[in-house]
Amino acid sequence: MKKNIFLLSLVCCFFAALCPMGAGASGQPAGDDMIKSLIASLRLELQSAGQAGGGIGLLTAETDQLLDNLSGALESGNAEGIHTAVSNYSQKITLLQDEPLNPLCTFPLLTSMLGNISTMLGVVAADGDPLCLVINLTNSAADIISDIQTYNICVIDNSETPDNATRRQIVQQQTVVNTYSFITSALDIFLCSAAISPSDFVTLFFEFLAIFPKPASSAAAY
Repeated sequence: MKKNIFLLSLVCCFFAALCPMGAGASGQPAGDDMIKSLIASLRLELQSAGQAGGGIGLLTAETDQLLDNLSGALESGNAEGIHTAVSNYSQKITLLQDEPLNPLCTFPLLTSMLGNISTMLGVVAADGDPLCLVINLTNSAADIISDIQTYNICVIDNSETPDNATRRQIVQQQTVVNTYSFITSALDIFLCSAAISPSDFVTLFFEFLAIFPKPASSAAAY
């Protein structure tokens, strides 16, 4: 309950900070600072996910490098650097299939990774403002971190002696990552959309609902 209250407070503070920013060039410096802060927070969550084990060191390391490259490209305003970062990431992640993954949990992870990689390649192919590119790509990176956490939960659930304390910790951390994913979606709508439609708010509403963890019985069905 305390965790949910904290996350609700975080989301409320985010919208309070977002409202004065507006859209377009006037809001860009504040948008840069917010997304760089989100990237830094996501990298911390990624490190925790990597330490939880599961044999996906390559994915953890390459996702961390991607986030670092995105932050650097945003700092310099170098759109070409963003393209290069995503291209390198997509090439190296193809080696994920050679990692010592748990066979019971591998297929959903690889399927989701293919979808996220496809989304990121589509984002950079469409080009656009560096800030908006980074916002979209950070959203995909947050989804990837959540996938790593889901994989770790799956490994725990399928072990002979499940570590329930570690599982609860990962679920709490995943809720934080899902909150950051929601925030990047909102940033994309409010800072990067030419016109905001009612469907955008419906999408945000369902993404907000997705922040909170599913009951343990549902999560174990992964």
